[in-house]
Amino acid sequence: MHETSPLPVPEGLEIAPAKVSDRFVAFLLDLAPFLGGFIASTSFVQFKLPPALPLPGIFLHTGALWAGLLLAYQFVGNLTGGTVGKRLMGIKAVRLDGRPLGLGRSLVRAVVYLFSMPLCNLGFLIAFVHPDSRTLHDLLSGALVVETRAKNPAEAFILFLAAVCAICALFFGNIYYDLHKPLPSDLLAVQKAREGLGIMAQIEEAYQAKNGSYTSALPDLVESSGDPVEFRKAMSEIFDPNLFHIELGVGKYRISGVAKDRAKTRVRIEGPRPASAR
Repeated sequence: MHETSPLPVPEGLEIAPAKVSDRFVAFLLDLAPFLGGFIASTSFVQFKLPPALPLPGIFLHTGALWAGLLLAYQFVGNLTGGTVGKRLMGIKAVRLDGRPLGLGRSLVRAVVYLFSMPLCNLGFLIAFVHPDSRTLHDLLSGALVVETRAKNPAEAFILFLAAVCAICALFFGNIYYDLHKPLPSDLLAVQKAREGLGIMAQIEEAYQAKNGSYTSALPDLVESSGDPVEFRKAMSEIFDPNLFHIELGVGKYRISGVAKDRAKTRVRIEGPRPASAR
């Protein structure tokens, strides 16, 4: 008896596992917005949030937030057959018999997908040696990613070149990031610098209350600290002494300094500050 395929594919097109190159380009298309959002969020955390907030904990929570959003995105994509990247590449995720994944399999595939990346992308690398280009999250969820439309040779070649370029960019970009990403010691140095600016702002506020105006002279703040020797020593441990600035405006001030992390991050604080923050 002839058995028809449950997949809605064009007439004359055989169901075939998706190519690794197509899957990789789809992976990059899907991951890019979340990776960009994470980088933008961590940059905001590092340079814009108040100095009293603990940086390592906020970085951890920010990463968890974007990981959760990626998990939800993958789950919905699995449930509906394909993420945005897969649809653009003409591929979709189904069961081995061609039926939709359903709730349980969609969730399992999304969770394993998320944990495949921290393991040196091991879950994805399996696709390069599997005969049907299946990844770890495909194997554990009983899924198969298949083509939904035919590609002419020219389109297939262009996609292959795009995949090769993307692999090279990802490889060298990852090396660059590993060499330049903030270490725990860098995050701690930036946080100490921000805390130091908070102390400087308190002294500036106290100086204004006593003298009727703010000062742009660092020696004035040093003398107003109560212990000039200890204050100078503490500030020299967390700031580059040659890159410290105090700017005054009409009834306001801005204090900025350069932390002693590897990136020489400039941190700043503006006032007058709310009474609750003093």
